[in-house]
Amino acid sequence: MNLIRRTALIGAALALVLVQQTSAQDDSTAFVVTYIEVSPSSVEQALGLLSAEVEAGRGDAGNMLLEALQRIDRPNHFVLLETWTSLEAQQSHRDSTRKTAFRDALAPLLYSPYDERLHIEMVADTQYTEPTGDAVYAVTHVDVTPNNVEPAREHLQTMAAASLAEAGNERFEVLVQSNRMNHFSVVERWENAEAQLEHIDAAHSREFRSSVYPLSGALYDERLYRAL
Repeated sequence: MNLIRRTALIGAALALVLVQQTSAQDDSTAFVVTYIEVSPSSVEQALGLLSAEVEAGRGDAGNMLLEALQRIDRPNHFVLLETWTSLEAQQSHRDSTRKTAFRDALAPLLYSPYDERLHIEMVADTQYTEPTGDAVYAVTHVDVTPNNVEPAREHLQTMAAASLAEAGNERFEVLVQSNRMNHFSVVERWENAEAQLEHIDAAHSREFRSSVYPLSGALYDERLYRAL
């Protein structure tokens, strides 16, 4: 087979994969993790905007979950967690006049860009419940090199199964970023700080971190939060 024909066939195969991935995503639940970092002097303003957006956004068509979390050790850091019945519902919410006004109002408070990341589900406990007052969230960005996606998936799946079985776990999701299949977001909720610390020290957690470290393309970025 000559080089030109082989290149064309490879290109066609890649295009087919992309079409299949896009079609699958269009028919699936859409997840969004948005990191928001404001200047320390703007925390109270940001809290007001985020609380109002969460209350309003939960009423949008197709919303399954909308939560705003505040980082425990850096209270000027926030994350928005969203789950939508479809990509169409998520895009309608994202492009709405109200959501645009929210981003515009937030913009002067930011000290780093509004970082919105669309995901598709890989492993998830989707039976959402209201958090208890003592609940602690962990949101972790896991970045592996492109050649290590499959072993990373296996380690994440094993970790999710073991973590969901822990007594203090209330939620454990592993999401894959839709435009970077080697980037994952792990969203956890524990009934209190003690349960989260016990999880970190568990044998399966130690094994997971040891296994995923050689696959990593960046630092393992775990951040702890509480719900607003």
